[in-house]
Amino acid sequence: MKIPDPHQLAPYVIAAMVLAAVVQIMLLVVG
Repeated sequence: MKIPDPHQLAPYVIAAMVLAAVVQIMLLVVG
Protein backbone atom coordinates (compact mmCIF):
# COMPACT_ATOMS: atom_id res chain seq x y z
CA MET A 1 0.00 0.00 0.00
CA LYS A 2 1.78 3.12 -1.24
CA ILE A 3 1.45 6.34 0.72
CA PRO A 4 -0.34 8.89 -1.50
CA ASP A 5 1.64 11.96 -2.49
CA PRO A 6 0.40 15.08 -0.65
CA HIS A 7 0.78 17.01 -3.90
CA GLN A 8 -1.78 14.67 -5.48
CA LEU A 9 -4.23 15.17 -2.62
CA ALA A 10 -3.80 18.96 -2.42
CA PRO A 11 -6.42 19.76 -5.12
CA TYR A 12 -9.00 17.63 -3.31
CA VAL A 13 -8.22 19.27 0.05
CA ILE A 14 -8.50 22.75 -1.50
CA ALA A 15 -11.76 21.79 -3.22
CA ALA A 16 -13.19 20.48 0.06
CA MET A 17 -12.20 23.68 1.89
CA VAL A 18 -13.74 25.85 -0.83
CA LEU A 19 -16.91 23.74 -0.82
CA ALA A 20 -17.20 24.08 2.97
CA ALA A 21 -16.72 27.86 2.72
CA VAL A 22 -19.40 28.11 0.01
CA VAL A 23 -21.82 26.09 2.13
CA GLN A 24 -21.20 28.35 5.14
CA ILE A 25 -21.74 31.48 3.03
CA MET A 26 -24.96 30.02 1.59
CA LEU A 27 -26.19 29.24 5.12
CA LEU A 28 -25.40 32.81 6.18
CA VAL A 29 -27.21 34.27 3.17
CA VAL A 30 -30.24 31.99 3.49
CA GLY A 31 -30.36 32.34 7.27
